[in-house]
Amino acid sequence: MRVVPALGAMLYQKPARSVEQQIELLQSRGLTGDHNLMFQCLNTVNYYRLSGYWKPFLSKQTDRFYPGVDFSTIWNRYLFDRSLRLILLGGIERIEVTTRTRLTQSHAMEYGPFGYATNPKSLPKPEDKERSEFLDRIRKELCDARRNEILIHFYTKYASDHNGMCPLWMACEVMRLGTLVQFLNYCSKETLKDVSAVFLHTGRSFSPMAKGAQYGEKYVCTPRACLESSFWSKAMDSKIPRIPQWHTPVKFTNDRLFVYLTIINFCLQRFRSNSDWKESLLSLLKLYPDVPQTEMGFPLYWQNSPLWEI
Repeated sequence: MRVVPALGAMLYQKPARSVEQQIELLQSRGLTGDHNLMFQCLNTVNYYRLSGYWKPFLSKQTDRFYPGVDFSTIWNRYLFDRSLRLILLGGIERIEVTTRTRLTQSHAMEYGPFGYATNPKSLPKPEDKERSEFLDRIRKELCDARRNEILIHFYTKYASDHNGMCPLWMACEVMRLGTLVQFLNYCSKETLKDVSAVFLHTGRSFSPMAKGAQYGEKYVCTPRACLESSFWSKAMDSKIPRIPQWHTPVKFTNDRLFVYLTIINFCLQRFRSNSDWKESLLSLLKLYPDVPQTEMGFPLYWQNSPLWEI
């Protein structure tokens, strides 16, 4: 993407700085802290990456740190953010794999291995043109994944009269998460209900769950999320399921990370009763009590929600 410079934009003339010079710059802007800790951390984590974590501690008027801000506070925010990403991705991966598996079993048993590509009734919701474009999208993703050993075996051993497609149980494993969510949106109510049964959801309420996983992965995985600010304080967007326990006795908002954490916990507790995901999250929150939970969208008394049952 080509960015057009603003009228009167200046040439970038800032020099490269050594780690010692970076520390001096931070200290000149009012940041305090142990020099050795700063040196060690800035040698392992890029100054520009860390800058997203100290923005909340900078005055917009003076571009200086508020009095008393210590580097260790910023570093703890970074460590918390990194650990939270790993926990969140772990939960998303479990839901994603289960969803792919259930979709394959339900759809292929009903419509056959190539039904998604040949039978319009297998994906009844889109119009013909939209459905054709969606199949082209899957075809391209299969082409991009042709170095996959399973696909190599299929395309070399079997006849090439499937118009570039492969059985659903192969295609479903290589299609991107966004494509998987779109596939679910195009499925019949019966298929969606069958897929969501493992989560104890009706088909109607499962779509926000799948979409939530997609949004969560987007906000966790993109480098831009690291550079702009800690991802857990970002404004997001999701549809809260129309299920009573999502609204009483604690009402959730749909614009912060907490709703995605709740979605993951809700799903994992229902198809993996021995899941340790919730315990990992709660342990992390206890380890970093200074991280403001309100910025993640945690409502007051969220522990009283039946969705968490703490």
